[in-house]
Amino acid sequence: SLDGLWQFHPGDDPRWADPAFDDSAWPLLRSDRPWSVQGYPGMSGYAWYRFTLRAPAGSPPVSLLLPPITSGYTLYVDGRNAGSAGNSDPQLFIRYPQSQSFHLTTVSDPAPRTLHLALRVWHSPIWASYVGAGPLPAFPAWPGTPICWLSSNMIACKTRLYGISTFM
Repeated sequence: SLDGLWQFHPGDDPRWADPAFDDSAWPLLRSDRPWSVQGYPGMSGYAWYRFTLRAPAGSPPVSLLLPPITSGYTLYVDGRNAGSAGNSDPQLFIRYPQSQSFHLTTVSDPAPRTLHLALRVWHSPIWASYVGAGPLPAFPAWPGTPICWLSSNMIACKTRLYGISTFM
């Protein structure tokens, strides 16, 4: 599930984007809370999250809506750069983090599919002592607009959402 626990590791290594990389020894962090409230207070620099999305057979094209993430990030899907938001390279000053969507699949797939996602997050040291890094909590949907996502082999919709989910 995207609203669950993700593998997490401080530091930066481009091999961590590879879907074959073994992250089983990495600690698990909640996807809906900054790393600063999960044992990494005041930490700045790079850190990676890794998680897997399983799309069932016949699922429509899937997009991923990421909540605001301080300071910036790059998303990798199956080892390929799928896009960035904010400042994903070291900079002291940041733009206000905003949500961002990414297309993961562009066509309906008759077979089940597993996508390996890696999120490389940069957190500026100027913010680290008072603004948590990683996904910001209580990410609101646009009022009255349903958000739909794939979880546990079903499609669900809400008008308010926390953490990370997929659009259909």
